[in-house]
Amino acid sequence: MSLGPRLFRAPVRRSSAAGAAAAGLVAALALTGAPAAHATHPAYPAPGQPLRAEQPDPSTSMVAKDGEELRVATLEAGLTERDAEMLLADLRDGEDAAAETVAATAQTADPDVLVLTGVTLDEEGAIAEALNAEYLSQGQRGHQGLALDHVFTAETNSGAGSGTDLDGDGRIGGPGDRLGWGSHSGQEGMIVLSSVPIERDAVRTFGDFRWVQMPDNSMPDTFETPLQRAVPPVSSTSLWDVPLEVGEEHLHLIATASTAPRSDRRIDAFRAIDERRMLVDYVSGAAGEGWYLTDDDGEVGGLSAGSSFVVAGAPATAETLSALGEDAPSAVREAAEERPLLDADVVQDPEPRPVTDEPVEERDDAHAGSAPTDTRALADGQGMRASYVLPDADLSVRDSGIFWPAADEYGAGLVDPDDDETPQDRLVWTDISRDSLDGDD
Repeated sequence: MSLGPRLFRAPVRRSSAAGAAAAGLVAALALTGAPAAHATHPAYPAPGQPLRAEQPDPSTSMVAKDGEELRVATLEAGLTERDAEMLLADLRDGEDAAAETVAATAQTADPDVLVLTGVTLDEEGAIAEALNAEYLSQGQRGHQGLALDHVFTAETNSGAGSGTDLDGDGRIGGPGDRLGWGSHSGQEGMIVLSSVPIERDAVRTFGDFRWVQMPDNSMPDTFETPLQRAVPPVSSTSLWDVPLEVGEEHLHLIATASTAPRSDRRIDAFRAIDERRMLVDYVSGAAGEGWYLTDDDGEVGGLSAGSSFVVAGAPATAETLSALGEDAPSAVREAAEERPLLDADVVQDPEPRPVTDEPVEERDDAHAGSAPTDTRALADGQGMRASYVLPDADLSVRDSGIFWPAADEYGAGLVDPDDDETPQDRLVWTDISRDSLDGDD
């Protein structure tokens, strides 16, 4: 299942001048996290006078985009708690607060290519269409809408039934027996949105590649029956190669995400080891071991040597494995000490940091305790690096960053970890020089 390239249009919403002025004030206050305006608020104008609200400078938390670069961004949207039917119904009224926040965050970064992870999806692609048409393409909280006219999505393993007992509880059914952990079908899906065309006939997906097919795999011996060993795929969600047409050149967008290993389904920690390896083997070309990989259409092998690529999403990483702590089996703890993707010769890590006048490590707020490279807010002020944009080693990177403003900076209201309508993750972006793209694909 996938969506073809299309331009989503929605009716233009008009308001009176007074309504527009009030909306602008509300937008400014929402972005900065300031309280609602009252008659005594210094930003509130006297009758007939212009607004005097002083909005924070956008450059304090975001870098202006250069037309010579392609901005690739990813955001874990946090839209997975609702099943597909409920989420679609909420999106279609155009007033879903969580979706508005996701869209406003993306619009702040103004990406050319956006990978949204953590979105419940339906088989028809209606959720992806509604999210783009009603939210991303419509200006949110004072921003301009995004013209990301080319959309791709496909099925995810998370929440899909397996027909066997994968969590070892003696019963078949429930979140622990899904191909990828999930309480409902389509959970933890991905959406690729792009301002440049997608070469749809060349897209490759790897949702069906079975774990048992991977040479020297890490499958634990707790899988005792042939069915238990034959059914699980390597990907807990999926791995996609989505070629983008950037002028006369091509860029392979390698979109990926993984479900977090859970203490009540220990197999996912072992599978995360091989999810990491699968990704590295795929992008390593002739230097890698991707000969064994077979995509969902039966094509064999990894990415062609010399192809330009960028990995974007929330892949399984060392931090993913480390999250289980001492509860993890020894083999998993040992694997958590390795960084096969970040240490691969074919990949460069821009190591993005928040664009901010107040460094994260110096803040005295709910973010205290996080590292500058963290992208996800955890309990007790801690964080972890969960989302990545990693270009291939031959591409030229002009800039990169994490959207993580301080309390008094532009967009602070979009990253409040105590707000239930705000994602617990931060948007990550990287600007890639278009001139450095290789025409080979």
